[in-house]
Amino acid sequence: MHLIKKTFKEKILLNDKDPYSQQWQNIVFQALIATTSSVFITLLVVYITDIDFGFLGLFLLISLWGLLIINILNAFIFKSIAKRLYLAYAGIVLFNLYLVYDFNRLEQAVARGDQSWETAIRIVISLYLDIINFIYRFPRSLFSKCLIKYLDKETHYLIKSN
Repeated sequence: MHLIKKTFKEKILLNDKDPYSQQWQNIVFQALIATTSSVFITLLVVYITDIDFGFLGLFLLISLWGLLIINILNAFIFKSIAKRLYLAYAGIVLFNLYLVYDFNRLEQAVARGDQSWETAIRIVISLYLDIINFIYRFPRSLFSKCLIKYLDKETHYLIKSN
């Protein structure tokens, strides 16, 4: 881990002197590390435990629709940065649970001896979408947190100047 971070800093961060670019590169690097860690941890949880996570299916579907509706409402009506941060966190948790659910589906398909292309493609696409959504949500949470800190500093500056 330390070697990866050191190589990342030497090859990418030190060549670019723009502080905003370096901040975004750090966020992207954190998102990649968090996604990789999350995928491996959820994979281990499914394969180590004997729990059938199939019961999560309906809950995850309802949660996904709720998250989608609240995101749309926040984009057009509420327009709240704090809500966007909470929605990003909720999305991270939701897609971690989707990873657990889809790895469980994979484990069940292997246990049944199902080696059809149709099953393989469905599970691979589901896992791909889970990972992409996780990668999408994680930088949003970090960006929203940075934006809230920035706006908080600006608010204190405006209050002091008045």
